[in-house]
Amino acid sequence: MSTAAGTPGVRTPTTRGGPGRAAPAGRAAKRAAELLLLSRAVSPATVLRVSLVYGHEPAGHDKWPNFFSSCAHRLARGEPVEAPGDQWTTPVLVDDVAAVTATLLRHPGALPPLLHLGGPDRVSRADRARTVARALGAPPELVRAVPRSSGRYASRPENTCLSSTLLASVPGMDRTPLRTVTEAAEALAPLFLPDGSTS
Repeated sequence: MSTAAGTPGVRTPTTRGGPGRAAPAGRAAKRAAELLLLSRAVSPATVLRVSLVYGHEPAGHDKWPNFFSSCAHRLARGEPVEAPGDQWTTPVLVDDVAAVTATLLRHPGALPPLLHLGGPDRVSRADRARTVARALGAPPELVRAVPRSSGRYASRPENTCLSSTLLASVPGMDRTPLRTVTEAAEALAPLFLPDGSTS
């Protein structure tokens, strides 16, 4: 499994249908690791390249929580959130990543050497944060869209979207639906509220 998005020389589609964009050094290193795995695997291997993964993380840990959890904790406390309005992703819920992985592991036949797993929505970080706010019953006005260049996402590409077109052709994937950002936000919202209710 790889968290890298499209990299040079790989004709796998982004959500726009074109090849992946040029990658910073970290993503290039991940691509090199993918190629090493595929070249040295004893049996046929498949790299599952996953888009931005999110889910519930509790507050109070030393690590920086995933973007969804970071926004949800702040918004649940009524605190404002600044998020890039010009950085686009296809986020995928961690539970759905697990379900897709299990389906692939059960697949009896050969699989392509590279599969992309992106969520069903192409969305900016600011729009994701507003979706979280609505699911929590918080005012969406707490979210302010800012330029990507002004914060911690300045080094991230403008577009890190992945399309699951090829993945969808694998038998059994039609029984492994991917949740939209709204569906996931509504399901996760009670976990971020003291009384477990969004009403």
